[in-house]
Amino acid sequence: MVTNVFCLDQTYLQSLGVRAEEWRVKQSDTDEWMRHRQLPEDLRRRVREYNQYKWIATRGVDEESLLKSLPVDLHRDIKRHLCLDLVKKVMNAKMQFLSSLGLSLVN
Repeated sequence: MVTNVFCLDQTYLQSLGVRAEEWRVKQSDTDEWMRHRQLPEDLRRRVREYNQYKWIATRGVDEESLLKSLPVDLHRDIKRHLCLDLVKKVMNAKMQFLSSLGLSLVN
């Protein structure tokens, strides 16, 4: 069992390393393109920040492509799972707001 866990960890780290290298190459290509197009430094910084944010959020996995490759029902269930906490927070905030006004969602 310990060997299996070690192998899974090693595979994950290798995969992460490959994606990190792909990200570095993509970032280098993007920097070169921005220089070629003579983008102002402020725009270059914003592009780099966006790319860094996207890397941190997804670790290099193209989530949209991954989800689009799945059957519709599985895609929907995963999206629901990923967004469920946000939906609950919005509903809770809405109920608190309505309650503060002396109203409710259920009449």
